[in-house]
Amino acid sequence: FPSHDSGDGGTLCRMSVSSTNYTAYGLVLRATGTTTFYRARINTNSSTVGIGLIKTVAGTSTNLVTASLTASINTFYWLRFQLIGTNLKARAWADGTAEPYSSGWNVSITDSSITGAGGFGICVNTTTSGDTAKFDSFYAVDYLMSDSVPVSDVGGGSLQQWNVDSLTISDIGALQQ
Repeated sequence: FPSHDSGDGGTLCRMSVSSTNYTAYGLVLRATGTTTFYRARINTNSSTVGIGLIKTVAGTSTNLVTASLTASINTFYWLRFQLIGTNLKARAWADGTAEPYSSGWNVSITDSSITGAGGFGICVNTTTSGDTAKFDSFYAVDYLMSDSVPVSDVGGGSLQQWNVDSLTISDIGALQQ
């Protein structure tokens, strides 16, 4: 992805995984290094099915909030992650259905552990090689002024926006476009 740091921003992506071995796949915001960032994730692993917001600080990950979400393998879902100031929010919905604006966010919380600007991206975690994660229609928005942007949804006020058409990750660490 392009090199850019953002303090307040949002990401949106359509994604799918091929196996219940995926314990997390999702979006990253405010990454200040390889071991410090916030992420919104979906789990298909039978022991941890759901959606959550996680902080990773100096390599130690902490679930900030989780909620029930039944996600099936080989099915595309949209995930929207928004971070403005100390407010983190995420929602997920099945591809082919409308984004559930009226029902709010699946998960939201306030956290001030990671401040300042940081990078954005995608994340995957699997327990087995040979599995495939697919990401497409990736969007990242950097908000111009957080004080004037509503905390409800990604919208106007963007400084820059990035789009990536398609990305497939197969095996651990191998990338194909």
